[in-house]
Amino acid sequence: MNLESPAVNIIIDYKEWQKLEPGLVSKVELAVIKTINEIEIDKQIELSIRLTSDLEMKDLNHKYSGKPNPTNVLAFSQENDSTFLFKLKRRYLGDIAIGYESVYKESYNQKKTLSAHLIHLIIHGLLHLLGYSHKEELDSKVMEEIEIKVLSVLGYKNPYCTELID
Repeated sequence: MNLESPAVNIIIDYKEWQKLEPGLVSKVELAVIKTINEIEIDKQIELSIRLTSDLEMKDLNHKYSGKPNPTNVLAFSQENDSTFLFKLKRRYLGDIAIGYESVYKESYNQKKTLSAHLIHLIIHGLLHLLGYSHKEELDSKVMEEIEIKVLSVLGYKNPYCTELID
């Protein structure tokens, strides 16, 4: 076991996600590593990423946010519980859920690959698990700057620019 790298549990719970290119799991893990390197936090963390359907995202969004529609990404932080996996000496950050159909539509509309959009949403969700927010304009700018920098390091274009052709 390598405590120098985060533990990323990826649960693919919807068959459409399995059609993405080989090596996606490695890209997801690298995105997590680069994000935590950028914000300089302890690497001894664990999180789960659930790649699911919009149907499940609709249920989760309704149950936890009171909103009746599906959404592209939800982050469920465990930080308030100070959850720590003592046996493994890892801190459990929480869970990220991502809905396929919403991500697919958004990536198509934004003229970028599904993988590029997925990686962006994972970075975005991870920042939420770490306490970042976009409720205020300044907070939103901070999040966006981190996302842009990490995506650039990973070889992806700025997702907030209007010319989004990957």
